[in-house]
Amino acid sequence: NNNNNNNSNIDSSTATTTTLLPPPPPLSIINWIPRGFFYIFLSTIGFEQSIVVRALDAVRNASNSSRFFDGIFIVMSASFMLVVGVVYIVLGMFCIQRVMERVRRDEKEKWKEYYRRVQEEEREREEEE
Repeated sequence: NNNNNNNSNIDSSTATTTTLLPPPPPLSIINWIPRGFFYIFLSTIGFEQSIVVRALDAVRNASNSSRFFDGIFIVMSASFMLVVGVVYIVLGMFCIQRVMERVRRDEKEKWKEYYRRVQEEEREREEEE
């Protein structure tokens, strides 16, 4: 009977203090190569949309300035997405993502060490006073 009581206390205390971590994001979002292909896909859609907008502007007899700005905005956006996608793929192929993650991890450790030292110095100053 005492064992049951102890187990229920443990279960209730762990249930309130334990937090569930969210599931990790899918690999396609984390890895740079699939992300690059996604950006290239978006740029392809943008270029396709540019063609459609030009055709619609011609049918509607839109002004030249409207045609120019509609087309240039979509083409510039799609071109930028294409460049970003290619850069992501190239950097992913050369494993730059792992280098960046290692640098971030090392930098995080350095900051932890820095904060630990600052807290130690603050404690020492408080003790001296």
